[in-house]
Amino acid sequence: MEKNTFRITGMHCTACQKVSKLKLGTIEGVGEVTVLQDGAATIMASRKLSLTEVQAALQGTEYKIVYLNH
Repeated sequence: MEKNTFRITGMHCTACQKVSKLKLGTIEGVGEVTVLQDGAATIMASRKLSLTEVQAALQGTEYKIVYLNH
């Protein structure tokens, strides 16, 4: 499993955190998603994820992804 770490901006509450986690979990190959209230997100997946595909998973929300680290 590859550890993909991103920062999510635009989150304001616990509900935002839950929505982000659910949407990120729909990416193909994702096994585990952790989203903290400060916007730090760790996605364990079968491969490295691109910023574009992670942002696409959040389409329809006001959240934006900023790449941190793989």
